[in-house]
Amino acid sequence: MGQLPQPTFDRVIIQPYMDPEVTKGGIHIPDSVRKKATMGEVIAVGLGKRAENIRGIEHEAPLTVEENTRIQTMDIRIPMSLQVGDIVYYAEYTGHAIKVDEKNYLVMPEEDVLAFERKSDG
Repeated sequence: MGQLPQPTFDRVIIQPYMDPEVTKGGIHIPDSVRKKATMGEVIAVGLGKRAENIRGIEHEAPLTVEENTRIQTMDIRIPMSLQVGDIVYYAEYTGHAIKVDEKNYLVMPEEDVLAFERKSDG
């Protein structure tokens, strides 16, 4: 594969922070015992979820067929909150695992991220 794929819609690709395979004392920890990562760094971000209904809450009437068709052809996206480089926290059994160049990554929707920290530029 070589290059990371571009995530679609509101998905992000995360490089999990894994527990070390060997302790400071030199003892090897097998994968079956190591705790699954729940923290990582955002490596790639999708373009955002498509806006299906851009009317505000104050509008109670549903969209007409013509309005809905016009919105779909405009490809309006809801901006992503996450950025490449953000440190994220997520539930233990979330996301879809992929492997690129022998490195493990997780692909998950932005809404599965529980919290994040933005890296400071300084």
